[in-house]
Amino acid sequence: MVDSADSIAGQVGQYKIIRSLARGATSEVIETLDTVNNRPVALKLFSRDFLKEPDAASRFRRESAALTELSHPNIACIYEAGVAPDGRPFFAMEFVNGPSLRSLIEDRVEVTLLTQLDLMIQAAEGLGAALNRNIIHRDVKPANLMVEGLPADGDGKREAGGERREAGKLRVKIVDFGLAKIMREDADQSAVRKLIGTPKYMAPEVTLGRPADYRSDIYSLGATFYHLMSGRPPFDGPTAAAIMRQHVNSPLTPLHLLDPTMPSDVCEIFERAMAKDPCQRYQDYDELLSDLKAARMALVSRASLASDQSVVAATRGESQQPPASYMSYGSYRPYRSDRISAADQSTVCREKRSRAWLVAAAIILAAAALLVAYQKVARTRSESQAGPRGLIQSLVRWLGKAESPRQPAVSQEQTTLARIDLVRSAIRRFRGTT
Repeated sequence: MVDSADSIAGQVGQYKIIRSLARGATSEVIETLDTVNNRPVALKLFSRDFLKEPDAASRFRRESAALTELSHPNIACIYEAGVAPDGRPFFAMEFVNGPSLRSLIEDRVEVTLLTQLDLMIQAAEGLGAALNRNIIHRDVKPANLMVEGLPADGDGKREAGGERREAGKLRVKIVDFGLAKIMREDADQSAVRKLIGTPKYMAPEVTLGRPADYRSDIYSLGATFYHLMSGRPPFDGPTAAAIMRQHVNSPLTPLHLLDPTMPSDVCEIFERAMAKDPCQRYQDYDELLSDLKAARMALVSRASLASDQSVVAATRGESQQPPASYMSYGSYRPYRSDRISAADQSTVCREKRSRAWLVAAAIILAAAALLVAYQKVARTRSESQAGPRGLIQSLVRWLGKAESPRQPAVSQEQTTLARIDLVRSAIRRFRGTT
């Protein structure tokens, strides 16, 4: 059992102890103040028994040297490693002001699918950066993925990506590389068979005591976000042994069976990331990131299309909600993510702004040209009474006229652009005859 921070009389070197944040079987995380640099620091104190293991001292020196050189926006920095006055080794780490994914899950915080994909992309980027330094985490789980930008004190009513913080401004910080293994080319070093990890998120090969590599982290990352997206861990049971057996033998329940609105491309990512055989998983983080970003882009595109359909309906004076399938991704229980948040809609608008401006400019140009033509060729009293406003309304109705529901959305957009081209051609012909 880990010793209490009280045993070190309120100070560890330059770090003044403020409060204990978390305590586990082998370590304790303490919030401290760095009195030299005047900044908050998370101090991870290991148990005295930690250094009694045969290879613990050398492993601690080896890992601490590598981790202090690891720098990435999605990894909590290790400022220094040392030994406290009472003989316990410690890491002085970047203090992350925000909750963990575990807290979001336990507090049933609303998390939209767009935000979930953003967070998973960031976590994969951080793990990929560590792999480039020959470091694997070995214990990827919700508790070790912090979310900077959300209040740390949970009331169960926060919304990730909602009014308090936009999805694009949330940042994942990976913590606790203390159990990470520095990979070596030497076969004896890479064949260390210690069972390190958390059963609910542990890769099958790790549960069998086989060597872990970066693909084990990819499996655990998939299991972590599977839990976040579905509201339940991929495998569960009364004992750790029962859970580990399921990781090895039981098929993964596809996400679309838990949430029918989940996009197929997102489901496929998890099926591959959590394949039983490491050789069938993603073989590098770049490949995983490519699929994640493509799924995110597709989600943004579908949401933008739904928004465009609502705008067209509004110009016709209709009250129309976008199709539910565009707006309900992530509408699983116990979460209430049955919509794309206002902040996510802002993200969609920003990413589609260029196309919107192009279409709007074309419509305005066509309308202005038709007004000029109208003033030159108006011949009857009924036409003059209709006035420019009537022409504009007719033009908008004509350009925004809905196609057959059987036609795909892209056909409607192409039809609208084709009509604009026809208007332009008519204007050119008219000008050529006057």
